[in-house]
Amino acid sequence: MSLSLALENGDNLILLFDDSEPVEVTFSSTQFQNINAASAQEVSDAITKSIRKAGRTGAAFLREENGNNKVVLISSTDGPSSSVRVLGGKAQNVLKFDKIRPTSADSTTQWTLAQEAGGSIKATWTGGADPALGRVKVGDYVNIYGSAFDLVNRGTFNIVAAQGGNIGEAYIEYENPNGIPQTTLQGTADAILFFNAQKRILTTNERYAAAFQTSPRTIEVFMPATTKIVRRDRKGAAHIYGDNTPSLTNQNGPYAYDITVGYTISDKAALTTESLNVNSDAILFVDDASDFPDDTGYLMIGLGTSHQEGPVPYISRPSSQTIRINPSYKFKKTHPIGTDIALVSKLAPPFPNKDGTDLPFFLTDSIAGRIYAEKLIKEITATGIVVVIYVLYPNDVGLGKWGDSVNSEKYYIWGTEEDL
Repeated sequence: MSLSLALENGDNLILLFDDSEPVEVTFSSTQFQNINAASAQEVSDAITKSIRKAGRTGAAFLREENGNNKVVLISSTDGPSSSVRVLGGKAQNVLKFDKIRPTSADSTTQWTLAQEAGGSIKATWTGGADPALGRVKVGDYVNIYGSAFDLVNRGTFNIVAAQGGNIGEAYIEYENPNGIPQTTLQGTADAILFFNAQKRILTTNERYAAAFQTSPRTIEVFMPATTKIVRRDRKGAAHIYGDNTPSLTNQNGPYAYDITVGYTISDKAALTTESLNVNSDAILFVDDASDFPDDTGYLMIGLGTSHQEGPVPYISRPSSQTIRINPSYKFKKTHPIGTDIALVSKLAPPFPNKDGTDLPFFLTDSIAGRIYAEKLIKEITATGIVVVIYVLYPNDVGLGKWGDSVNSEKYYIWGTEEDL
């Protein structure tokens, strides 16, 4: 899919490669067939050519991601000192490189700008939609390019103070010695946007593997403790939700199959409306068994509970609320009202297709891939070369209360080759 970017003639982008001097890229309509509907390839080419023209290093290129073409920035430096940051510019409102703050102002948000000592402007929320300024941090930058603001109040400015809260109390303060007092509605949703000038380097990735030669005849290898095999999204993954939220449409989760038992459970089930015990007769009363076949079959009573019993043979289903148990069968356990009654589809264990179409649930060894990689590196390394391998703990993203240093469900013990 082609990504169309609505740039304008004169839009700029301020870039910082490898913590050197910033380089400013200015887009011109002559660089595009239609700058108001620029392609990702055109934008990438324009950025790279502007950097080269300025005699600087760094580049942009096109990458396809989830069917969309995206602009990616890259440093020309190899190794851990390589870094990229976007420091602002009007084009950032369109390109939105890492990382936009999820504020919530819209066209109705009213701002009151006041001059502060030291050449800064204090912009207070004084009406309209709540901009959620509590999400803005000192060190972020604000892009103010809405036409409702005076020309001297427009631009990219560094945030020096921020406070969330109620109307008239929430504010941001940013560096703009040329700014003037003004009260105005924001006018458009993107008239004011906030960004964190996130520094992107190799080691900021959640998981990464890299090799560096830091001294002669020595190679340092960094690799994550576990191979990336655990899904964090809902589709195709196994999750336990405390709020009992159902899966979304067409998002079938995996199934656990026990191939050691001599039966297979179907998807048909009912609940008992009377308790059962060793003295109960052969009539089983349930809430709704209309999906059960009126024929001979087998039931599993209390599946997964401490009082699980079955397969229990039955001979008929006289009504949607009754199931006739084989008279020769005597209940062995006590089952309270509301016990689950599951229909057994066959007296044979399940055998899911190995191609994954039956959505089987697999328990996998998450460290095997990393251990194999360690062994392979050692085997192919030339004689006389010292290899130092660092096994990195990835972080707790995706686990319960992730990011909370006190309550995070972070695990600290990882398998290593020596543990096996």
